[in-house]
Amino acid sequence: MINQLINWSRKHSLSILRWSMGIIFLWFGVLKLFPQPGEAEDLGYRTLHWLSGDRLGQRTALWILGLLELSIGAGLLLKKWMGLVLCLLFFQMAGTFLPLIIFPAESWDGFLKPSLAGHYIIKNLVLLSAGLVLTATAPKKAEPAAAGKDRIVKT
Repeated sequence: MINQLINWSRKHSLSILRWSMGIIFLWFGVLKLFPQPGEAEDLGYRTLHWLSGDRLGQRTALWILGLLELSIGAGLLLKKWMGLVLCLLFFQMAGTFLPLIIFPAESWDGFLKPSLAGHYIIKNLVLLSAGLVLTATAPKKAEPAAAGKDRIVKT
């Protein structure tokens, strides 16, 4: 029985991981386009506001973040442009972890004691790790031949 489970997992686990991540990013992206008052939305807005040098308003920042997450989710579900999608995912993840540093009062209740918002941010390590798995298992593109490699050199 365990061998069947292992074989099934080997065959389907990466697709399930990709689909799960795609659904999560689509879902959270839609929520940012129609924001409700909440700590996560506020922290996301404030992070983008900080990154932009205080040039982005709340609505614009949340739309940018929402469209980024929708793009990541759609790319994962459609399995299109995976190189770009995974780069966007890592870019988004870097922004996700920034509040731990730039807004410590909202992210931490004490030394190594995350606030509720901090808990949610830290749990994104799982999404980051899943992105790394998808990157590591992505099919390699054919590499162009090195310049001059196919020339015969006479000695």
